[in-house]
Amino acid sequence: FLSKQKIENINKSWGHVRKGYSLENIEELFRTNNLMVIKTSKYFNFLSRFAYWFSFLSGIPLKGKGLLYRMVVRLEPYIKYGAQEHIIICRRK
Repeated sequence: FLSKQKIENINKSWGHVRKGYSLENIEELFRTNNLMVIKTSKYFNFLSRFAYWFSFLSGIPLKGKGLLYRMVVRLEPYIKYGAQEHIIICRRK
């Protein structure tokens, strides 16, 4: 649970995608480099952010957190509300 500025600094230092690229720009970049986009999806939605926040602040034992995380991972593909990140699956042409 870091500030937006801290997250941006970490992403920059790790070489993650810079701000300003749209999903369409990234897909075009992949196609230009002989990668076929098979599937795109969003993740890290409102539910997952809430669950991680809740588990961080609560005193839930580790076993309970594992159950919570498994539930969130199963629901992640179906809930797009508030999703912030993209998953792009590609294959070489």
